[in-house]
Amino acid sequence: MTMPRTLSLLLLALVAATPAPAQAPPAAPPATRISGYLFGDAYGVAGHHQPGLQDQTGFWIRRAYLTFDHTIAPHWSSRLRFEVNSPGDFSTDARLEPFVKDLYLQWQTGAHQLLIGISPSPIWARLEDFWGLRHIEKTPADLYRLSSSREFGLSWKASSTDGRFFAHASVGNGAGEKSETNKGKKVALAVGFAPSKALLLEAYADVEDRPENTDRQTWQIFGGWQSARGRVGLQYVAQRQEMGLDPSRTITVGSVFGVLNVGESSSLIARVDRVFDPHPDADKIPYLVLFPHREFDLILVGYERRLNPQISLAPNLEVVSYHAVPGQADVGATVVGRVTLFYRF
Repeated sequence: MTMPRTLSLLLLALVAATPAPAQAPPAAPPATRISGYLFGDAYGVAGHHQPGLQDQTGFWIRRAYLTFDHTIAPHWSSRLRFEVNSPGDFSTDARLEPFVKDLYLQWQTGAHQLLIGISPSPIWARLEDFWGLRHIEKTPADLYRLSSSREFGLSWKASSTDGRFFAHASVGNGAGEKSETNKGKKVALAVGFAPSKALLLEAYADVEDRPENTDRQTWQIFGGWQSARGRVGLQYVAQRQEMGLDPSRTITVGSVFGVLNVGESSSLIARVDRVFDPHPDADKIPYLVLFPHREFDLILVGYERRLNPQISLAPNLEVVSYHAVPGQADVGATVVGRVTLFYRF
């Protein structure tokens, strides 16, 4: 056997004996995910109880989120979310300034989650997901300033293995995403039942210990039904507010809404809120600034066109009519028309 042939055979043997390189494992998902959304309006005020706001028009950004979700280790994750929005009082010309909306550490095992920090309130989280149109309008308890959408403290979530029963509890400062300013705390609990994919039932209650005999207690019930054609919801929320040496007052709100899907990319929207009591904080409601001394009804109608999975355009109209009081002058209706642009990424 010649030398070249011997070398060739040895090289072939070495190649055959060399193990194939191990296949690279699939790439792990990124430890940090960035997401967010933005919505704003071109608006016009066709009617208002404040004459200076009559016929006012303009543009504003009602909300923008920038969210960082980070996976730390098995069972552990965290979220940091910034929010920016316009003042919405028709008079402040401040620049848009971001602030921390969510900031929490989460531990999860199975169907149980424990959140430490600033996280969504039990009164808001599941109901807003069902409503699904935050870019059009807030849910009633949030809109009428009966509760903050966030709680600073501890939150616990749990559900049954089949997902039909669920609970969300929290104990915190009662100041939303702001810092504590008193020794009192707020305790909240929401429990729900979803007997099918179409039906959702939820009950909520909270107790807030506030300084100088101004404690508050809130109750809420919600029922919703949905299908491929759309969804309907019915909500009732009441809050008892102690007033120090003055008699306590109760603010109650009833709301019903319907969303009808028209094809795959369009929806018709209708909602009616009935505020059964004069609301002293009504003039602090951003983007509406309502009259605080009358009962009122809010009617919302709109049409949403989803241009693609990330962008939608929604002309909508809100009309607020105030109930008459014998012996007092009528209050003119508030009428605000908007074209809302919504973008998520």
